[in-house]
Order: sequence, then C-alpha cells, then structure tokens
Amino acid sequence: MKSFDSIFLFRKKPGTASAFILEKRQGETFAPLETENSKGEIVCYLTQIEGKANAKRKPSWNVSIPKINAKKLGLRTDNLSGIFIPSPEAPNKGFGDCKYTGNGYLFLIGENFETLTILVFRNQCSTVEQVLFTRFLEGEFDAQISAFMEQVEAAL
Repeated sequence: MKSFDSIFLFRKKPGTASAFILEKRQGETFAPLETENSKGEIVCYLTQIEGKANAKRKPSWNVSIPKINAKKLGLRTDNLSGIFIPSPEAPNKGFGDCKYTGNGYLFLIGENFETLTILVFRNQCSTVEQVLFTRFLEGEFDAQISAFMEQVEAAL
C-alpha cells in the first residue's frame, strides 16, 4: 500500500478560536485544502464538536474549509471531515474521511493545538479507519512526517 498523496501543515492563526493558516504543503495538489478565504488566506478551521465522542463514530473534532466563491453563496465554509480519535493512548492522532469524494485523512494535532497536520490519501476512504490509522499509530509515517517538519523548521 502506498504512502499518503499530500501532507499539509497548518498553524493556528493568532487571535482566532479555530482558524489555521497553511504554512507548508508537500506532494500532490489538493484543492480543498488550498482554497482561500475572503481575506486571501489559505486556511482551514478546527472546531470541537459538542457532546462526547462515542463508539458510533461520532467525531471529536471537525475540519472545515472556505467555500469557493463564498461571497456569492452566502455560506462561508464546507465540511472537509470529522476527526475521530479512537485511541486514548494517542489523543493527538485521528482519522477522517469524506464519503462524497472517497478520500481518507489522517490528522496530527500539535501540542496546545498550535498546529494541525493533515495527510491526504486519495480514494482510500475504505482503508483509512482499519488499515491506515493502525499504521499511523504504529509509527509507519513518522519518518516522512519528521522529514517534512524539518523542512518547515529549516525554512523559518
């Protein structure tokens, strides 16, 4: 099974409750995570879902993205994915999917919610929960994520 198609690092926008600005992307382009908001910023929004997550796949968090042509449509965001965090041993690692596109996502939430790293797996919705998340927990993507983060730090 191949690795992820794209990796995105978003950093919390100072002074906001849920906005994260794209800091770096690597891999294939992925339009939903490269859409600008009305201020011209490439952002995503991380919001906690009210209530308690449970075994019926209720996500703990939601990631939304700016709508294209938001001014014309009236609505400002679209849902990208919920984030399911099934392992208490790894409360910063989660998975999600989009049933409309077939894409799967793995999420890494940084310390104090300062960063959000998103790994995109195109057309792998059916494997994200049972196969890819297990590989993620076992550290299979750690070397690639670390190399990506080192590039980010070197650019600062």
